[in-house]
Order: sequence, then structure tokens, then C-alpha cells
Amino acid sequence: MSDFIPPSSLIETLTEECAFDKRRVANTDNFEIHYLDLTSLKLKVNPDSTPFLIPKRFANMSHITAAQLHELILVLEKEVGSGFSGGVLVLGGMLQTLKNVTQRTLVKNKVAVLARNQFQEAYQSANSAGLISALTTALVTALGRQALSPYHSTIPALAGSFFGRGPILKKVFDIQDNFTFVGNRRIGKTSLLQEIKHRLKISGKPVIIADLYGAVCSSTHEVLTQLLRDIDPSGNYERHSTTQDIGHVFHSTVARLARESTVVVFIDEIDKILAFDQRQSNELMERFRDVFHKANNTRFYAAGFRNAKSLMNDVKTPLYGFTKILELEVLTRAESKTMIELPLLNLGIDIRNSEIVEAIYGETAGHPELIQMCCAEVIRHVDETGGIPGPTDLLTQVFQSGDFREKVFGAFLANTHAPERLATYLLMKRGFKLGGTFDNFDFDIPTIDECLRSVGKQVATAELYTITENLLISGILVRRTGSNRFRFAIPQLARYCQNYGLEFMIRKALEEIGNLRSSWAEVLRGEPERKLL
Repeated sequence: MSDFIPPSSLIETLTEECAFDKRRVANTDNFEIHYLDLTSLKLKVNPDSTPFLIPKRFANMSHITAAQLHELILVLEKEVGSGFSGGVLVLGGMLQTLKNVTQRTLVKNKVAVLARNQFQEAYQSANSAGLISALTTALVTALGRQALSPYHSTIPALAGSFFGRGPILKKVFDIQDNFTFVGNRRIGKTSLLQEIKHRLKISGKPVIIADLYGAVCSSTHEVLTQLLRDIDPSGNYERHSTTQDIGHVFHSTVARLARESTVVVFIDEIDKILAFDQRQSNELMERFRDVFHKANNTRFYAAGFRNAKSLMNDVKTPLYGFTKILELEVLTRAESKTMIELPLLNLGIDIRNSEIVEAIYGETAGHPELIQMCCAEVIRHVDETGGIPGPTDLLTQVFQSGDFREKVFGAFLANTHAPERLATYLLMKRGFKLGGTFDNFDFDIPTIDECLRSVGKQVATAELYTITENLLISGILVRRTGSNRFRFAIPQLARYCQNYGLEFMIRKALEEIGNLRSSWAEVLRGEPERKLL
């Protein structure tokens, strides 16, 4: 058996057996650096690529001492400077036990060490699972689980932190067209836009990207000016913007740049833009249609809620036929399972044969933010106690969290109108009255009708179906497989509402409905306002 394994050979094995794409190779005075894409690990790593550093010193040594490793780290510190965001040091020889001071230096510099004594067996058998285990163990040792955790519910997910949406991404990249993604708030629309943008950037193709958050814009001039700043940072457009209409400047700038690159515009929270544009006869959307509809080397991606979906299905608006509409729903059971199991496994927490996975899915119904919070609690528990929590203990701890309550109840209020909230509260009241476990309480559309009639609200059939459909889209309800019956997606929502006082909440919803200035049909088609109760 050889005492030395060439580090470059290990890296080639990682790219071939573990499918880690190699982005590029660079050389410095002391290191050969291979940049690998580790996003398939589903950990929080560099979204572009992670540097694997092969030292030119000690390159052919069969054994490396802690002192020699410490010397390498000092060289690395000087060579890469303060901009270094971490990497993997690959050693072909055996590494002796590290001293605490060396270990602290590695952690400070965010350097994981992959030495022969860690990967030899997996390397020689070309065992991809073993190689990944050796790599992730080295990463966890150097950086810790919290730093590598992809479960962060307060920021958009990207690359290794992005889960699911495979069929949607396939359509986006297979079909050369414009797309609008619609779905309830907090379902992952922003993360999807960020992931598409990331994949375009690393595709190697010439692309120019403009990014806009629509909720802060209030005029056509403001929207187009902000997009032009991204599309043409040189400022060439400014020479014409004082003498020409901003719409013409935008059109000509995109057409000019699209001769050599693909120009892609991303607009998140487009609903507010659509609202002010309706008051000006859809001037802005007409311009977008002129620029991006069936135009070469241009793409338009937007994300919105109900107003976006309604207008894009309206043949009277310029949005009709301009973009394809794709609806974002909760993650599937399979997607949720991957999101729960794979990152935890790569963090050294194997829950594949435990009841935790089904417990998390049962209480989150595939809502990405809620899954993140449950998995983050698993990591916290393991780090603090050294053991994996039981499903009951895990969920009890999560449910007691103010953050979880805010996510569940806050999302419900943000995604529903008063008529939908009233129907929800009345269904909850009936479920609690029937007794048993709320998880098993189910109902059909006639039940919803009966509940509304019980408080004097006789609703037309079309509106009844719209209420049900909106509650399904918003992730409040899910359909029982193979039936026309429904249940609450997140049972804990009903428990929170019960604690707040269902009778009080029913009364508040009725008061709000009494103050409506529009018909139920008009309200249900529109955008929900953010309410406290």
C-alpha cells in the first residue's frame, strides 16, 4: 500500500465519483487551487465554488506533522489575504494529531483539512458516500454545524441552501420564454428568483442581469431607471434620458446590449407595480411587452401574488400571453424528505431511520420556512446535548418558539382575506367541538358552506369555491389524497388560534367583513392586506 496519495488524484476522484463540478484551476506561489462546486451537499458553502488547496510544499511527503501544517496555514494567511472565505487543504500524506493551537488557527481561517488518514479507504474503493463523509466530517470539524447549516429562514435560500422546485427550474431553463411565479407570501418566490439568477451567473454564458424589488417602486420612471442602472452600469443611457422618453431609452439600451449578451430582468413583488400601472393604462407593462415578448436574447422573470395571477390571466391586459405563469406550492413529501435528511446527514446527524422526518413533515406540510426552523432546532439540540431529540420533544420545543408562532400565524394573516379567515376560524371551531385529534379533522366544501351559514353568511357557489381554492393556494388547507375532502395543512395553526380565542377572532372577522366596500367576489380576487387579527 502506498504511503502517499497525490492530492490532485483525490480531487479528480471527487469530481468523477461525487459529481462535484470543477469550475476552474488557479496557481499561486505556494498552492495549486481547484475550485469545486459543493452545492449538492446541501450545506451553506460558497455558492460559486469552494477552493481545494494543494500545497506545493510538503507535496510528496507521506507524513505531515502538526508543526508543518501550522507553517502551511501561516503561508496561506499571507498569500490569500483577508478576502479568503474558507477552503479545503488537501494533503496526500498522513497527518498526525493536531495541537489545540493549530486547530484554533484552522478554525479562525475557515480551513478544513483532508488528509490521507481520512479519505484513504474511500478513495481506494472509489466509494462516493465514503468520500463525501470524509469531506463533510472535515468541514464540520473546521467550521462547525451552525456555520454550515442551510436552515436560515430569515434570508433567501441559494445554491446549497435551496431545495426542491426541480420541475419549475427545468421548465425555466428548457423553455426559452418569460415567466411569472405566483404563490402565497413566504412560500419561496424570492429564493426561486435568486436561484435562477445564480445559475445564470455560473452558466459561463454572457448574461446581463437587472434586479428590482417592486414593492418600493411607485412610478414607471423609477422602475425603468433602476433597471437601467443594473443593465448599463457605465451610464451610457444617461446621455439620452434627458432628451428622450425613458421608455424609449430602456428599449434601445436593452436591444443594443442583447446583440452580444442575454439581458435578463428580475422583478420581485411585482404586485405593487401592477397596481400603479393599472391606474396609468398599463403603460409600463406595455413597454415590457414590447421589449421582452418574443425578443432574442432577453428574458423577463417576475414573482407576485394574487393580483399578478389575476391580471396575467386577463385577456384585456398586456400581461396576457406575455409570460408563462408557474404556481409555487409547498414542497412535496419527497422534496421535504430530502431537505430534512440530506443536510443533517452531511452535518453528522443521521435521522433517516427515525420518526423525526414524518413528524416534521406532518407539522409543516412542506412549508420551507417551517422545515428550516424544525431542522435548525435538531442541530441546536445535537450541539448542546450530543444526542438526537425525540419527535415529541423536538416539536414541543419548536412550538414554544415565538418565531415559529409568528411564521405560522403571520403567514396565515398575510395570505388571507377576511372571508377566508372567517371560514377558517369557523372550521376550527367545529373541529374542536367534534373532539379527537385535530390532525385528523377533515371536511368538504358543503361543510364550509354550513359554517358560514351558521353566522348568517350565505355565499354564492362560485365564491365558496374561490374561498376553498385560495385557502389551498395559501397553504392553509391541503386536499386529502384521492378525495374531495380537506384538512388543515398545519395543525398547530388551529392550536394557536384557539389560544388567541376563536370567538373573539370570529367576531373580528365579521366586523371586518361588515366594513368591506366591495363584494366578496371582488375582495377574493384581490390582494390580501397585512392584518394583525
